[in-house]
Amino acid sequence: MFAVVSLSLVPIQRRLGVRTLVWGVALQLIALVGFLLVSFIAWGPSLIWWAQPALVLLGAGQALVFSPLAQAVVREVPVEAAGLSGGMFSTVQQLALSLGVIAIGAVTTATGWSGREEVVAGFVLDAVLACGVLAVALVLTAAAGRGHR
Repeated sequence: MFAVVSLSLVPIQRRLGVRTLVWGVALQLIALVGFLLVSFIAWGPSLIWWAQPALVLLGAGQALVFSPLAQAVVREVPVEAAGLSGGMFSTVQQLALSLGVIAIGAVTTATGWSGREEVVAGFVLDAVLACGVLAVALVLTAAAGRGHR
């Protein structure tokens, strides 16, 4: 779903404008809540099938966030620093992904959680972080809206 939505991102951004980022984070939050509900209702071998709608929404939301977030981050960078800012953005992104995996692994190891507890805790943590990202997206959207007036 990430690939499908990414390929359609230009017309989506034309329609939604600066709100694309907010819609992407909102879709991810809906997907996380959906996955949490499914994990309580259908825990077991059939979970992977019941989780598919939430995972589709999650992929779509991630696609709506990725490019607009990169655009928002580098929008104000002077042209002469574009290469440097692109490299730094990519480096920070990879570092954040690595640190995220390390942090979640450390929490899981420290708590000793497994099975449903581990999955639910991970999705709750993701939902809390997504709420923080949504707040930042709303601030960026408001700032971009003021800049276009």
